[in-house]
Amino acid sequence: MRLGAVVVVGGLAVIAGPSLLRHLPAKPHSGQSAGPVLPGSKDEAGRRVIASAKIDGGNRCKIGGLLDGVSLIFMVDTGAPLPVEISAELLPKFARTQSEYDFKELWPGTRYGKIARTNFDELRIGGFVLARPDVRIYDRWSYSFGNDTAPLLGMGALKNHGVRLEIEGETCRLTMPATRTAAR
Repeated sequence: MRLGAVVVVGGLAVIAGPSLLRHLPAKPHSGQSAGPVLPGSKDEAGRRVIASAKIDGGNRCKIGGLLDGVSLIFMVDTGAPLPVEISAELLPKFARTQSEYDFKELWPGTRYGKIARTNFDELRIGGFVLARPDVRIYDRWSYSFGNDTAPLLGMGALKNHGVRLEIEGETCRLTMPATRTAAR
């Protein structure tokens, strides 16, 4: 009998055998959650669940997704006005550098430091795809947001595309109406 496990990779469930499990990191990388991310894209009670996760010990909802094909665990931010906000420290994962962007101090004298605003090619959360999402890149992430390096997923912007956040007990879900097409 072969042992295996369901492993979440980039928000997708993969059945992994013993050989793949040996190569997975014992603990999550920076920006990843230790809790399981339960992917979804199924219709439930008139809505399509595109992703769900257990709320972590810090009372945070972290959802797996892809930004330009790079697997990340995003922290859902109900107040963020743009779809994605990331630390400049994550740019090497995208084969990009800070020198490619025009960083400006948008709010002088505040903790945010310098910020660049740009577009990436694609944000993918479960079956939801957003082409050319607006992205803010912060040069002083740890000072602004603490030691949690998880990029922020801005619900303020995503709700304009029909994505909603639902919290039930210890589970958070991103949903959209079942009648809408998940991919955009």
